[in-house]
Amino acid sequence: MKFISILTLYELQYGIACVKDEPVKYKRFLAVQNSVRRRFPTLPLSGKGAEIYGEIKALYRKDTGIKNKPMKQHNVDFILACTAVDNDLILVSNDNIFQKIKELFPGLQVENWTSI
Repeated sequence: MKFISILTLYELQYGIACVKDEPVKYKRFLAVQNSVRRRFPTLPLSGKGAEIYGEIKALYRKDTGIKNKPMKQHNVDFILACTAVDNDLILVSNDNIFQKIKELFPGLQVENWTSI
């Protein structure tokens, strides 16, 4: 079964808000969001996911040496990764950070569908 993270819905809503003054884009973005919501059940965040998030973020920080503010730019990525691990799901993304997280936390399963 395929799911969508609640965070992805947040990001879609942000995209919609950004194009509110562009009627053609706005209508298209709303259609995409509505289609996604109809087709995929939404995965909520969980307490177990929060534990995994702490582990993943600490491993990433230790490995890269990146601290504080620069780490915050990846918070959503870390949460998406821990949600996939928590639910034993494959995270589908073209973002390289997930390959790095997978190296540090082998429990993360990642696929890149752009090459298919």
